[in-house]
Amino acid sequence: MSTTTDSSRLSAFDQDGDVGEPQLPGSAHTDAGDLVITGAGHNMWLDRDEFHFVWKEVDGDWSLDATAHFDGEGVNAHRKAVLLVRQDLGAEAVYAGIALHGDGLTSLQYRSESGAMTEEIRFSVNAPTRLTLRKVGDRVETAAGDESHAVQLPLSGTYYLGLAVCSHVDDVIETARFSDIELDALS
Repeated sequence: MSTTTDSSRLSAFDQDGDVGEPQLPGSAHTDAGDLVITGAGHNMWLDRDEFHFVWKEVDGDWSLDATAHFDGEGVNAHRKAVLLVRQDLGAEAVYAGIALHGDGLTSLQYRSESGAMTEEIRFSVNAPTRLTLRKVGDRVETAAGDESHAVQLPLSGTYYLGLAVCSHVDDVIETARFSDIELDALS
């Protein structure tokens, strides 16, 4: 885990850095009120992840809402802009997130045990911009448009809540912008 950005530029979040070992380092900065995240990495899928993450270490119940969109056409249809909770910052960590893919596919992705294979629940809405993620007890709830999906997830103690970008191509950097970010403690 390498931290790349001064936390004072990330507004509500504490830090940012690469998770896993992406070939190219990511970064984060603010621009005209948007949080702009660049990231590389082979994927956030299967049993290990590579991506750039902007996070806040939290405990209890939290809500994260943001408007997300990609800069440019992109190289791979499965590049991802994600609202994310992770048990830890390891590449094989327990996690859940709502992922907006470059082709508009939106899904709740999750790994319920460290090192397990990622599972997915797809949304029927295509290319939503407003995304919601809530962690309430052992439940992670996601929403896009009028649709929502949830999964039980065993997060214990403190965990990491934030925004992520993955290019889905080892030697490519992709950029996503997150705006109208709302980060709120629920308990």
